[in-house]
Amino acid sequence: MVESRPITTKTNLGFYNLDRVEFIKEKVSGNVPWRQRKIGPLLRLMKRGDVILLSEFSRLGRSMLECIEIISLAVDKGIRIYTVKGGLI
Repeated sequence: MVESRPITTKTNLGFYNLDRVEFIKEKVSGNVPWRQRKIGPLLRLMKRGDVILLSEFSRLGRSMLECIEIISLAVDKGIRIYTVKGGLI
């Protein structure tokens, strides 16, 4: 789970039927490319069927272009992305 503020309720996590949850916090300048932030190595390690859970879509990237690139890579690898605000991406 990539988050700047963790999702705290078990109800939210239970909704997504997740077996193992790992919280990842990051505070980094907006000038750092996404591949050099924690999401870059995380996406390389993730495999088909894994899930990224975010509080909201804007937490995924610093710009719309970054978000689209990350989503495209996730879709190609079979990684699911969910947000608490807005549901399934």
